[in-house]
Amino acid sequence: MEDKGYWGTALTDATAALDTCATASELNKYLNPLRDARKATAMERHTEKYVGCVPEAVSMDQIGDFDMVAPKYYIYNVGAKLFLGAGEAWGTHLALDYMSNPMMLIQAMKDVLDDESGEVIDETPVEGAYYIETFRPNGEIGTADFMQWNGFIDCGLSSTQGMWELIPVEGKTNVYNIAQFGSASTAEETTYAGVTYEPGCKRLLGLRTGDNGYAPSYYVVDTDMHSPELETNQWMFITREEMLGFIKTASETEPADLSFLINNPGYDQRWTIDDWYFTNGSVWGRGGNHPNFVLESYNTSDFYNYQDLWPEEGEDALPAGYYKLMVQGYYRDGIEQTHVEKVINQQPVAERAYIFAGPEFYGEEDLANCETMPLMPIHIEANKVPGIGYTYGGLSMPGTYSGQPYSACEQAAIDYFKCNLYWNEFVFTISEDDPGHVSIGICKPYDEETLSGDWIVMDNWRLKYYGTNVEDPDAIKGIVTDEINKTIQTSKGIYNMLGQRLSKVQQGVNIINGKKIIKK
Repeated sequence: MEDKGYWGTALTDATAALDTCATASELNKYLNPLRDARKATAMERHTEKYVGCVPEAVSMDQIGDFDMVAPKYYIYNVGAKLFLGAGEAWGTHLALDYMSNPMMLIQAMKDVLDDESGEVIDETPVEGAYYIETFRPNGEIGTADFMQWNGFIDCGLSSTQGMWELIPVEGKTNVYNIAQFGSASTAEETTYAGVTYEPGCKRLLGLRTGDNGYAPSYYVVDTDMHSPELETNQWMFITREEMLGFIKTASETEPADLSFLINNPGYDQRWTIDDWYFTNGSVWGRGGNHPNFVLESYNTSDFYNYQDLWPEEGEDALPAGYYKLMVQGYYRDGIEQTHVEKVINQQPVAERAYIFAGPEFYGEEDLANCETMPLMPIHIEANKVPGIGYTYGGLSMPGTYSGQPYSACEQAAIDYFKCNLYWNEFVFTISEDDPGHVSIGICKPYDEETLSGDWIVMDNWRLKYYGTNVEDPDAIKGIVTDEINKTIQTSKGIYNMLGQRLSKVQQGVNIINGKKIIKK
């Protein structure tokens, strides 16, 4: 894996530890940073050249207004190229994610007291102070959905621990440090965690990089960072209008990322899932103390999970043209042993779950009117997360067995998917006759031959628009036809999407050395 600047000494430290650690717990102290470095390297990151804006704060009487009236912003981390969202600690601690929801800046107020009676007679703005409403409530929106200094997104309104100030970054347009309002370091010493600071420095919102003394994280955000010049402590406020603006210039090489049109594309905690419709499935762990969440369907006769996208901008948000739909997920044909034995014996694994996109979907009877693609079989990404998962027949993949430290769904949520594995993607079109809306999802139609213990897991939906002038739709899948000849020369086996071993490359998608190669 290419080092993109996130490995540091994690690899060399872990290698050295193999010779010195006597127990698994000792070794894990070195393996965990290595795993985090891999996840940081594998993370999706935005490539758009955002302009940002000077954000507008709203009045207190607009608290809880999640419709399109009050201005809201996607809060973007300049250094990490990700949006402010949540993870860790019940999925409610500040963290970075590829996609999040828009948040709102609210002008903070203070009471004006009568000089004689001491009673409240009015209120006045606190200059330069704001509340940030996240719309990820622990209860009701407008009551417990504010960002506080403790680093959580689902807190009540607090005039002492929840006010923020925006400090423009010198030399950069529309870039800010977000700091705890009126709060500064009280430490007398000027050195902290080996770094020298000015006494009384501001406490900043930023990616946990060691700047506040904690061990670095690949995605956790803290509220007591110290260095304003670090880009991971710098933020931009991005409007929905700016994100929609990329549609005008969308092309095969520079698509417009419209994933923000999908409400809660990662089934996150504290973010509503009301726009997702599903039967015989559930969001695993929702309500529990987990850092990430996935949707699963286990041992069911049929299943669907879908969302209707009807943006209020209509065809200005979903114009006619070519799109790529992506989702992380897999299908297991029966229990672990049954699926793996089919692969070992070169028998086809069943294709029962399908990703789809179409003008409308209300149930499996509408699947015929949609464009579809089979969901990836679970073994396709086997043996890519050492030490995590169920191992049988030489294949290790998400699964359950005695002694595994956490559940099969959690393996997918915090390891396999976070390592950028199990991406499914296919190209579809929205016709000129019916623009402005689309239904997306996964469906497993009723099948009386479905094996006991079959399993579907999915997370992280993405939607990208490529415009109307696409010469080669296959090319935008990220599968390069010309690589077939040079890849096959070093191949240890060629497989189709069913897991069947092939004697030679066939037309369509081939799996060669774990890489998807398409032959026209």
